[in-house]
Amino acid sequence: MFLPGGAKYLDLPGMMALNAPHPLWLAGESKEPEIAAAAYRAASKAGEFARFTGEAAQKEAAAIAWLLN
Repeated sequence: MFLPGGAKYLDLPGMMALNAPHPLWLAGESKEPEIAAAAYRAASKAGEFARFTGEAAQKEAAAIAWLLN
């Protein structure tokens, strides 16, 4: 689900920041969006913002492991 017109307000990183403090798993990015990371830190939930940095072949297994955790 995406907020219509939400892209004008900090685009996807802004939408991810609004998800704090709920768990979030991010893959395919070389670095974490600072606004999202800051929102999780401000909510004292930095550990709930997970970023996958492994090999592409491992992404599916890592996503499943994260979902089942």
